[in-house]
Amino acid sequence: MSTAQAIASSRFLTAMGPMIKDEKKMNTVLSYIISLREDNAPCQFTEQEILAFANKAEQEYEAGVGMMSHSDFIQEVATWQR
Repeated sequence: MSTAQAIASSRFLTAMGPMIKDEKKMNTVLSYIISLREDNAPCQFTEQEILAFANKAEQEYEAGVGMMSHSDFIQEVATWQR
């Protein structure tokens, strides 16, 4: 084991703390670390596309597009629940 690997292992174990004994939490952390090695971008949209979505949403809000009452919203949310 190289010095860098030993230091990284020590930092990992310190960061995990008591979670190191919880197999489920340990697997979650390892899965996350492995996912960081993927070459896939974390988001399918470019920064320009996200800004365009936000600008469109702000314009629609200012124009009153898609507005609904609180009671209509509560009814809509109720359809999302199982």
